Parts: sequence; structure tokens; C-alpha cells
Amino acid sequence: MNAMDMVVQALGNAMDMVVKALGDSMWFVLLVVGALIVLRLLPLLLRGLLRGVSKPRDFGHIYVVGNVASFGPDVWKVGMTKMQNPRDRINKHANTHVPFDFVVNALVESKDVAADEKRIHRELRRYRVNRARPQKEFFRAPFSAVVDAIEEVMPNAKWLCREENPEQPDYIATTTRRTGRRSDP
Repeated sequence: MNAMDMVVQALGNAMDMVVKALGDSMWFVLLVVGALIVLRLLPLLLRGLLRGVSKPRDFGHIYVVGNVASFGPDVWKVGMTKMQNPRDRINKHANTHVPFDFVVNALVESKDVAADEKRIHRELRRYRVNRARPQKEFFRAPFSAVVDAIEEVMPNAKWLCREENPEQPDYIATTTRRTGRRSDP
């Protein structure tokens, strides 16, 4: 039984009780009062039902990005975004004064992205790179430890991608031009 059915049933039960208490002469008055209550509640109910269909305000994505060429292996930025397209947020890291772009290693949907990110950071606290400035979301850890932390906090998470070693095209192109042969970080 959904919320709308429960409200309709409750209104019906309330009207039945009042009719029994007041007698049949009050039926018309109760019908009008009931109709007014339903008309007043209907927009609220519909908004609530529609909110359940759409994505909640706290919906977002947890991302794990790496930049082996700039930071070395096993350094990850674990962050969150509420942007419709999470890659737009990740692409903003390309402008963070690092020589090579970040690559997406993992992307997970979250229904409560701010709380999930905070709990994941708590799970990874021993791996934090900069403990003096906790707003810096970098962690030096095996990729498996980062994945384990996310799975601990979000056991039923929907993973959109999970790849420890995606290619870094900028780094590969740079080293190929410099040395004449391909070199992966």
C-alpha cells in the first residue's frame, strides 16, 4: 500500500466514524469537508509522490581519480559531486596546476553523497596525504583499500566504473614525443 492509498483509507475511516457518531444527517456536510481536505492535501501528496520518483536532493556521485604521472602510484583524490554529469566536476581538476590530467578510476552513485563522502574519508583517514589540511581529499593507499572503504560505507552501491590503471593519454603522448617510444606511468 503506497502513501496515497493510506491517506485515502484514513480519510475514509475518519468519515465513517464521524457519520456513525453524528448520524446520516451529517453525511452531506462530511462529504463537503472531506472533499475540501482532499483538495487541500492532494497537491502535497502529489509533490511527495513525485519527489520519490525523481532523484533526491542529496543524490550525487563519489569519484576516485588518480594522476600517476603527477603524484606517483597509489595517490587518489576521493571526492563527491552533485553535478548532473559527474565528469564535468572531474574535468575541473584538469585546471588545478598539475602537469597531467586526472583520470577517473572509480565512479559510484550515492543517494546521500555528502554523508557518504564524509564516512569514506573517515574510513581512509590513516591514508590521508595532508593531515594538516583535511579539506585536501588526497589519500596514499592501495586502490583496493579505497574500493574497500567505499564498499564498507556503501555496500549496495551502483558502480559506474572501477578501474585501477586506466590510461593517461597526456602522459603517454608526452613521453612518446620525448623518447620516441610509448611509456606508461
